[in-house]
Amino acid sequence: MVTVNTVLLLWHIKAQCFKRSILVVHSQLLSCAKLVFIGVTQDNQNFIIKIAAMVVRNIPQNSYSEVCINIKAFRGRTGLKRTAVCALYKRMEEVLMNTGISNKGWIDIHAHILPGVDDGAHDWDEAMALLRLAYGQGIRHIIATPHFTWNQDTGMLQELCTFLDYHAKAISDGFSVSLGQEIRYFENLIEYLNQGKALTLAGSRYVLVEFGPSDSLGRMKRAVRQLIQASYFPVIAHVERYRCLLEQERPEELVEYGAYLQINSRSLNGGWMDKRARWCRKNLKKGTIHFIATDMHNSSDRSPDIQTAVSWMEHNMGVRTAVRMTRTNPGYILQDRML
Repeated sequence: MVTVNTVLLLWHIKAQCFKRSILVVHSQLLSCAKLVFIGVTQDNQNFIIKIAAMVVRNIPQNSYSEVCINIKAFRGRTGLKRTAVCALYKRMEEVLMNTGISNKGWIDIHAHILPGVDDGAHDWDEAMALLRLAYGQGIRHIIATPHFTWNQDTGMLQELCTFLDYHAKAISDGFSVSLGQEIRYFENLIEYLNQGKALTLAGSRYVLVEFGPSDSLGRMKRAVRQLIQASYFPVIAHVERYRCLLEQERPEELVEYGAYLQINSRSLNGGWMDKRARWCRKNLKKGTIHFIATDMHNSSDRSPDIQTAVSWMEHNMGVRTAVRMTRTNPGYILQDRML
């Protein structure tokens, strides 16, 4: 059986070897998640699209983290022009959308779903309602991130998370919850993290850190530098809220310092008159945003609505971007790997 990271290489595919190539694909691809098509020509575009469609439909939903299709065109007499390559990419994205590859398995790294511990879910009834809503939105893993408070009992938080994870698995075996915290930055944060008094995301080195709306860019940079020097990976929560980033338009400076940036999914949903929505869309297209999360608090005005944002990304930026923001990049956190 081929592993998820295996590359299936189809060299110089030609239409006349369609049956033989289908056999090669079918026999090796049931858990393959990456395809590289080399030697694309005008004659075999439609064939490659058919192969891609068959491949994507036959990958089990629980066996891949991302489907990545790379297309390389030879230069020369049989090579595709740039416009033809772009057209083929567009058709590939249509294949992915039509096979439903992008609507399964989102990972939510920012959620106030633990009951009775902060301004999120008030009780178990609301926590259960949020679980069901999240599952209906296509979320398959939630990192519960209650607000950090002084002298908070992290053992109690873990017990609540374990119980919530039990209920998630009662909804579906593929649905799970792990624990983290959203931490307002303070000077002794590193010490608290090292002692386990403040929690990282899902036991990884990633830390979900927030700031005051009026905090300066300089303070944010100092915090990022301190966390990086202590071997933590800072994820700055809902970056669209900070005045210094909205007004100065310099989020890339935080990325250069080593920070990862998260925006809330609902922030994408505004119209063109919404300054925050415009800012989020602009920075998504610039590539400075790494994660989209729900920041769910309740089942009414702060519910786990992620599908609207995913649909916007699919339509405006492509399926691969939507998958990267909501599944691939968050997957690095769960694996405790550097993005």
